Amino acid sequence: PLITPFRYLSVATSYSYVMHAFLAFSASHLAWMSPSPDTRKIQIQHGGIALHGLHDALSSFSKSNADAILATSLLLMTQANDWRTWSSLETGIRTVTGAMAGWKHESIFADLVNLSPYKPSEDPRSLPSMQERHSILSNVLASLQRLQPVLATNSPEAYWIEQLLGYISYLLNTPPAQTAAEQFEQLYSLRKWVLFVPSLLLDKPMVDGPSTLVVAHLYATALALEPLFPSLGASFCAAISLPPLERIIQMTAPMQTDGQFGQHALEISSLMHFPQQAASTYRARLAWTQQHLEQIQLQHTPQQSPYTPVFNLDGVNTPFMSFGNLSPGFVPSSIDHVREENRMSSGS
Repeated sequence: PLITPFRYLSVATSYSYVMHAFLAFSASHLAWMSPSPDTRKIQIQHGGIALHGLHDALSSFSKSNADAILATSLLLMTQANDWRTWSSLETGIRTVTGAMAGWKHESIFADLVNLSPYKPSEDPRSLPSMQERHSILSNVLASLQRLQPVLATNSPEAYWIEQLLGYISYLLNTPPAQTAAEQFEQLYSLRKWVLFVPSLLLDKPMVDGPSTLVVAHLYATALALEPLFPSLGASFCAAISLPPLERIIQMTAPMQTDGQFGQHALEISSLMHFPQQAASTYRARLAWTQQHLEQIQLQHTPQQSPYTPVFNLDGVNTPFMSFGNLSPGFVPSSIDHVREENRMSSGS
């Protein structure tokens, strides 16, 4: 997963601004689970301190504090709820990793910063045609509908599939988002789910089949929808979904061929077809994009000093200083998840 506590805490023990970023993320998770003005205030307070610490750290960037800068940036990026903030942090991470030159592989965050090999501005693809868009969304919708009957009524798993179905239906009936900011708003809800729902469903003593299948379909949906939002780049949602989905695929593969599962083996194989197909298609798409970028980089490779990252955080100031602009809810606008808000409010 994108957020593994031990990794961040190992850096936070030496850099207080990383700890503040981690506490802000924890508060945002709590606020997502049970909305509360006090929790939001805690998030904003810690986020603001973390951001100031990040500003100061960048002025003395070195190999020793590179991981602290990456940790803080990654944690703050998960909390960004507007395009300007997220884009500034995402671009800054790329700049810092570029400045790390030959020792980037030594970073404990190497796997995370390499989740997506290209920046949104480098994405050679344009928006798909309306026919392609409809085909992608219809395929996702049909796959989610196939899973729905095997889930217990009124279960958390059934609830989240209903949420996904509602989201896909919304996209089917909404014009394609044109600008990066519009695409951010349309995909923001799904990204929050990718970050928080898996732990909600899988954090229990015995992980069951329905929970695993729902999480796999959540990740697969993020991968399948990636071509609809080329201005965001894969790192926004799809790339963070691929590693955990591939682990689920690897875990369920033996069940699909094991004779002791009998009829259940066929059912698992059928229900995992969409996640497996989504992962395979995304991998192929990623390989094509990497090949395209390698050709571009051969033509032009910019030179950069290893200790002078140009990390512009001007656009990040407002969200952590404004109470109303750092909503930990699902979406800053566009989609009204009334049932979701009611459920979370009733549980707080």
